[in-house]
Amino acid sequence: MDFMLNLQSIFPEVLMTVFGLILVVLDVMTSKEKKSMVGYFGIAFLLITALVAAPPVGGKYLGFNNMLMWDTFSYVFFVIFALAYTLTTLGSVEYLRDKGILKGEFYTIMFFSILGMMFMVSAFDLTIFYVGLETMAIAMYVLAGFNKNEIRSAEAGVKYFIIGAFSSALFLFGMTYVYGATGSLNYIQISEVLQSGMLADNMTVKIGLILMLVGFAFKISAVPFHMWAPDVYQGAPTPAAGFMTVAPKAAAFAALVRFAYIALEPAAGLWVPLFSILAVLTMTYGNLVALAQTNVKRMLAYSAISHAGYMLIGLVSMNPEGYRAIALYSLIYVFMNIGAFTLLGILKNKGMVEDERLESFSGLAKKNPLYALAMLIFMFSLAGIPPLAGFIGKFQIFMAAMKADLLWLAIVGALNSALACYYYMRVTIYMYFNEPEYEVDATVGRSAFITSFIGVLVVLIVGFFPSAFINFVKHLIV
Repeated sequence: MDFMLNLQSIFPEVLMTVFGLILVVLDVMTSKEKKSMVGYFGIAFLLITALVAAPPVGGKYLGFNNMLMWDTFSYVFFVIFALAYTLTTLGSVEYLRDKGILKGEFYTIMFFSILGMMFMVSAFDLTIFYVGLETMAIAMYVLAGFNKNEIRSAEAGVKYFIIGAFSSALFLFGMTYVYGATGSLNYIQISEVLQSGMLADNMTVKIGLILMLVGFAFKISAVPFHMWAPDVYQGAPTPAAGFMTVAPKAAAFAALVRFAYIALEPAAGLWVPLFSILAVLTMTYGNLVALAQTNVKRMLAYSAISHAGYMLIGLVSMNPEGYRAIALYSLIYVFMNIGAFTLLGILKNKGMVEDERLESFSGLAKKNPLYALAMLIFMFSLAGIPPLAGFIGKFQIFMAAMKADLLWLAIVGALNSALACYYYMRVTIYMYFNEPEYEVDATVGRSAFITSFIGVLVVLIVGFFPSAFINFVKHLIV
């Protein structure tokens, strides 16, 4: 019985490991001209895993002495990671080929990063979580510096590695304090010790928890622990940047929900005010600095920081609506953010925009009306303008906050969302109301078109028919 329970709890990760090793072999066997096949096989393997490893609704497999949990919460976030991989793969082939860096390693590394994310989300023990965190982080460092032909990409990889190693060290240091105070790294046992009240005035456990929460804050790029994010997102290859702004952030938030709602529920008085302040700082700072950006990619980087602030509102709500809203927001964010980054990369590579400067988007609607319309939809959705998907995501976040009697936080979030409209609208104004700087005749490949089309379609469908998606998440995450 214990063997079967253990196997069920770790089966998706085992399957992903086997598939990842197969991808490594395929990469070696595939010719240089067909390296994109590695990515397509990765999509197929993720689909197989999603079908074979799907748990029953409400089903929970807690194995290895309560160290690893596979349930519908884990599954929903696995689907989010798989969608991020799929869209990034489809949107990256042409970009990487044009840059001369189309290699199977890009897709293999991204695949193994999802394995790390799965361990993070499924972990019920800090040891398992840390292994998953480092697996994901190492893969992200490589993806950030993947384009060795550009100094900015190499700089992004090194900067991400140094800051990431520092934040991981803080988290590990905090773990030692928590273990010393509670005698365990298991979420359930930590909760029981904290619930007993034995450590109410224990400074050791408080220091440990604060260090760990700071480590989490680095990973989700919460202000003031965000300093690595703008340079890394701007310097990384554009498809990798799109993936990095979505999947690792969703994994960190899902893991934080597990840890905070289970292990730290008795200590909510310590971390809820802390993260409420971080939510306000992250939203406000991200939006204010984005207002001043003249580089669209860097603007999207600061936008990604501000979106972490909105998701923190769902976290501090401390109710089922809050973590469901985080899951829904992460799902929506995959399509609109990766869609925007994919478009940005392709437009630049094909010469439809000279560079990433805002002025380069002047008159894009006249040069390529279809892609200008797609970018407009992504910008409006990121801004949270109804009736698009971004509005639905933010609305669910704010509703969760109001249900938790955090009306002031919901108001701050709504004001920040209104503030963000300015810099998103600025891109569309340049595209539609300015004259083009030059004419260009360029075609965009099929895979990039499919990515943009899927992103636009989902953003519109979720916006116009939100109840189906809200009920889907509510049905799976109980």
